[in-house]
Amino acid sequence: LIIPSIDHIKCDGHSFFSFINKINSKLNDHMKKKASSYTSAWFQALILGNRTFLDAEIIDLFQRWGLSHILAISGLHIGIIVAIFYFLFVHFQLTTKEKAEWIIVYMLPLYAFIAGGQPSVLRASFMVVLLILFKKLKWRLRLVDSVCIVFITLIFFDKYIIYNVGFQFSFIVTFALILSKEWLVQTNVRWVQLLKINFISQFAILPLQVAYFHIFEPL
Repeated sequence: LIIPSIDHIKCDGHSFFSFINKINSKLNDHMKKKASSYTSAWFQALILGNRTFLDAEIIDLFQRWGLSHILAISGLHIGIIVAIFYFLFVHFQLTTKEKAEWIIVYMLPLYAFIAGGQPSVLRASFMVVLLILFKKLKWRLRLVDSVCIVFITLIFFDKYIIYNVGFQFSFIVTFALILSKEWLVQTNVRWVQLLKINFISQFAILPLQVAYFHIFEPL
């Protein structure tokens, strides 16, 4: 279907996600006003998952070096956000640890959708929420079970999400790291652990990476 112009298109009614989109738009506008175009482009990419304003050359450079996950909001970003909020709430005694955890439980799903609702951010957010809730209920939940629960939940709401490359990469890497836990903890040297994590992550997605993008960066 080819539409020459969107000027005469009308939209009646709205859904819950229209509220999310409004928040996203306001945050984008705020970043544009408060920072330079270059800085706001990076802010929008790394905080809101909006890479529209990044130069195509930069995106291509990250892809060729196999670093696209840095531009996509994923478990790394969620971990940093949770750590910052938890540190601010608890260290400065703004609230108790229990209340801080509840704030994170309510905040993370909202942030996941504001940041574009990509599979990687949904997986990371809901895994953290699950682990906190099960901890509060004093139910023991293995990491591999939490991954499976989130996997099934996302497919339940959108069965076609399984074809999303980000969905495949995110779950394959997470699952591979969990299964390799015993090998990772054999050393206490931090940089060795980081090398092992990178090794596992790269080789877990290597077949898909070559199949989809026809490129592999060994460095």
